[in-house]
Amino acid sequence: NHRPVAGDSDLAEAIKLLARHHQSYVWERQRHVNRLRNALREFYPNALEAFGTELADRDAVAVLSIAPTPELGRRLSRSKIASALRRAGRQRNVESRAEKIQASLRSDQLQASVTVTRAYGTIASSLVSLIAGLNEQIAGLEEELEEAFDDHPDAKILRSLPGLGTVLGARVL
Repeated sequence: NHRPVAGDSDLAEAIKLLARHHQSYVWERQRHVNRLRNALREFYPNALEAFGTELADRDAVAVLSIAPTPELGRRLSRSKIASALRRAGRQRNVESRAEKIQASLRSDQLQASVTVTRAYGTIASSLVSLIAGLNEQIAGLEEELEEAFDDHPDAKILRSLPGLGTVLGARVL
């Protein structure tokens, strides 16, 4: 006596798959950020002072990719930091941000042994590379998700709800 409910369209299924994959990449990036934070806490607290909780941010990824150890961080000039920030996409307050980062990286900190620092530097460098790759993948998935979500007939309705953009709207769908 019940009418059958229409199944999801192929487009809705594709949006669901992209949204789930996007979410899993965001979670994976956060796992790597947590690992990086733990490593930096052990041997490079100045980097945590410079970037705070924003270790997946383009500024942190750009600087930590060229200075994964305290020694390399202390040697960075303001112009090298500024050029790394520009390459990463920062357009405003480049010089002031570079100055703050340089001051943080050059402040005094307790030193780990050279061997331990080298090992942690390798770990930090590999984690920063993974985070950078995940940032690119997440951005690509967001573009794909936006394209697919724009094609869905209910996208306009979902976007009209406060706080629902492309990614959250796709998850709700």
